[in-house]
Amino acid sequence: MTTRIWFTADDLARTRIAAPDPFAETLLSLVPLRGGPHPEWRRRVCPQLSRPLRLLAGMHPRPGLLLDLESVAGPVRTLDEGLDALLGAGRTVWDAEIESFAQANGTVPPGLRPLLPAAGRAPRELASAVRAYHDVAVGPYWRRLREHLETQRERAGRLVRDGGVEGLFTGLDVPGLRWRPPVLEVRDAGNRPDRDVQPGGRGLLVRPTAFIAHAQHSRDLSGRRPDLLIYPAPPPAPAGAFWATPGDRALAGLLGATRARVLAAAAGGASSGELARRAGTAPSSASEHARALRAAGLLRTERHGGAVRHDLTDLGLRLLDRDGA
Repeated sequence: MTTRIWFTADDLARTRIAAPDPFAETLLSLVPLRGGPHPEWRRRVCPQLSRPLRLLAGMHPRPGLLLDLESVAGPVRTLDEGLDALLGAGRTVWDAEIESFAQANGTVPPGLRPLLPAAGRAPRELASAVRAYHDVAVGPYWRRLREHLETQRERAGRLVRDGGVEGLFTGLDVPGLRWRPPVLEVRDAGNRPDRDVQPGGRGLLVRPTAFIAHAQHSRDLSGRRPDLLIYPAPPPAPAGAFWATPGDRALAGLLGATRARVLAAAAGGASSGELARRAGTAPSSASEHARALRAAGLLRTERHGGAVRHDLTDLGLRLLDRDGA
């Protein structure tokens, strides 16, 4: 699919570079879950995803197609703002994006449908799932992701200073992006029909992202805000160090590598089986390390009938610094 964005002088003057956005990065990180870039990130994240969180992968059923929740929410600065915007979005906006997604895919994946708004019901389960997914897939890495994307934003700013917005479009050297004045062509792998877009004097928000391989255009469904152009930032290097969590680096020397992984695996709560799977170790080994961490005051374990649930204590949470702040 090719999107042709027709710029006027007002659009060029009002185009600006957006700051990194944890809500957007969380949504876009669904793209490489199925393969492609960032295998090191995928190796760390996928074992931690529960079945309800895996249903979010239905938002990206195949290459080039993504349920565009950014279009629904509009520009935001934080995860909370994005989730609040999803909950407050009007039914007309939701229906437009869901209909476009369903037409391109042939249907809405059955596992995804219960999470979407229906009959006046706000998508609270979807918002909760996105938050929980963020806590696993993006939150632990957000500090380094933000720094990496800010570096790319500064580079884009230099291109604008040196050659204006047209210099930005020609200087990014991004697959699928071509500037043919006054038209910016954005090509992706989707099979939606080609389209022509006029920003209407609102310009364009341009933002680098870590999780896609080709430029994408995100339409503002409200008709009041600028559209969004997302383009891939160069991959961070070295990947192993970039995607390492604080527990991988700092705690491994203090606790040992396996025990540090068990501690990190308990973030957000985990059953004994989940603890072992996330940490990549045998259940007996995970239980042994959990006992040691519990004795040190870093882990607490609660029993509900026959079920066992492990979680971090306040001390364990501070030591792990799981939020990457």
